[in-house]
Amino acid sequence: MNYYYLLPKNDFFKRGYRGSVMHALGIIEGFNENDTELTVLNAGGLEEFVDQPNQIIVGTAGKKNVLRLLKDSNTRLLIRYSMSNLLYIVWLQKMAKNKRSICLEVNTVSKMYGNTHGANSLVHMLEKLLIKKVEVIYVVSAAAKEFLIENLNVPAKNILVLPNALKGRKTSLNSHGEKSKGKESTSRIVYLGTLQPYYDVHGVCEWLEEYNKMNKKRIEFHFYGNDVKDQLQTLKKQYGNTLYINGRYKNDEIDTILDGDDILILPSNTDNIGQYGSPVKLFEYMSLKRPILASAVSQNMEILTHNHNALLYGSKEEFFENLHALTADIHLRNRLSETAYGEVVKLHTWKIRMKELMEFWN
Repeated sequence: MNYYYLLPKNDFFKRGYRGSVMHALGIIEGFNENDTELTVLNAGGLEEFVDQPNQIIVGTAGKKNVLRLLKDSNTRLLIRYSMSNLLYIVWLQKMAKNKRSICLEVNTVSKMYGNTHGANSLVHMLEKLLIKKVEVIYVVSAAAKEFLIENLNVPAKNILVLPNALKGRKTSLNSHGEKSKGKESTSRIVYLGTLQPYYDVHGVCEWLEEYNKMNKKRIEFHFYGNDVKDQLQTLKKQYGNTLYINGRYKNDEIDTILDGDDILILPSNTDNIGQYGSPVKLFEYMSLKRPILASAVSQNMEILTHNHNALLYGSKEEFFENLHALTADIHLRNRLSETAYGEVVKLHTWKIRMKELMEFWN
């Protein structure tokens, strides 16, 4: 088989590091680690992230050349779905000699955003008519699979669920080179990454401030990442005694900014598009050998198990209870973090994910 990965958006790799780019880089890593050649079709920018010799630059006009690949029944073309490229993808599917040559990577569809009025209604109608005809579809969560089945009438047998995975990082130490020893309490919870609407950072600030007042403690909430400054500044004004904004960081600097006894917070919610996703952050957190405090929603509950590899909360009371347990018990923190690390490096790698994709596809 000859494998290709098409990223139709012209600016896909040109917008810098973000979850979608990390996801794509993970797919590339997974094929490479399975010793399977993957040619990446993109509009440029990949070289800023990884040395991938097998790539073809395809602009708007160059996309026509993709049809040549589909004349070969041994072609396997993975396409990242975008609503703006719906008709182009349908055209490729129609022209393919082998209808299973195309695998559609579907992260979102229009109706997931909850807006079905005006132009969105037309897009949803087209998606419902056309996506169900694609014979191989790859989604990142069980919730996304159920959505496609119920709302777009996609046959269940056509859909493979593959969550995100850990990319690159295999070991993690704190800034002192080892796990903290003998420290019986911790005073920081940490959020790493971009401020996305599907993370309830505001709620964490509110609850943590209340927790500190009730328990006469000073647990700080440290935020590291590239974010919308206005939103963060609003939070800072409201929760200035609790929230600390530390700005951007580089992935290779994570071990220098984390303390050995930090608690990593993953406050996902189900109020919007986030319930259908698979947070790259989750797997990065598991690799950092710090305990994870996560909301009991969506894929958090598929990957994490309460009191096994993380502590999960579904209410303010559970948040308080779990936070107290983590801050007070070094043995609990170490047990959870070591279990999470062991699982992510053994079970949640891109090599494993892409091997499963190829087996399903073929």
